[in-house]
Amino acid sequence: MLLPVILQGFDGSLVQVGVKPPLVSRWLSPNYHDHSLETIRRIANALDIDVEITLKPRAS
Repeated sequence: MLLPVILQGFDGSLVQVGVKPPLVSRWLSPNYHDHSLETIRRIANALDIDVEITLKPRAS
């Protein structure tokens, strides 16, 4: 998942809105692959941003 790349530069903002530093570090780790839709929703709420998910057919 690209979440660590997307969150680069927002780590300070997440801490400012009350997300604990260890959780931010876990989210930013390229080795952490357990991001759920709930995690993404929490991050979006903390950063006051919208999330858009697009489902499309796989290329065959």
